[in-house]
This record gives sequence, structure tokens and C-alpha cells, in this order.
Amino acid sequence: MRVNKRKKAMKSQSYIQLQKRYGGRFVATYRGRVIASAKSSKVLFQKIVRYVGDASLFIQYIAPQRAVCIY
Repeated sequence: MRVNKRKKAMKSQSYIQLQKRYGGRFVATYRGRVIASAKSSKVLFQKIVRYVGDASLFIQYIAPQRAVCIY
């Protein structure tokens, strides 16, 4: 699997924008940009491990729009 180049080129986005595009998915961000997304964290990690190697990145779950999240 390759990391989508379009996702790599995306600029930093607000959480609401991320929800619209990636709601219900895990996303990996690197230097403030979304570089990949997947339905599971395991698949996401497999997609990005070759791309970033041992670089620091952030993986998070984006809740679907209209989801009730209690922290």
C-alpha cells in the first residue's frame, strides 16, 4: 500500500474539517499534515511505516460527525 500523495500535500486542518473528511477513521499526521488514513490503527501503521521510518508522527482517531464523545 502506498501513502496517498494528495494526503501528504494537505495543509494543517481544523478538527471539524478532519471530521468531514476522515470521520470514523484513524489518521496519521506528520509535521501538521495528514499523510495517511485507514479504518484501523493497525492498517494505518502498515501504510505509513515505510513512508516515515522512525520519524516522529501523531496517530489519532477522528470521531464521526455528530458523534457524542465523552472524555
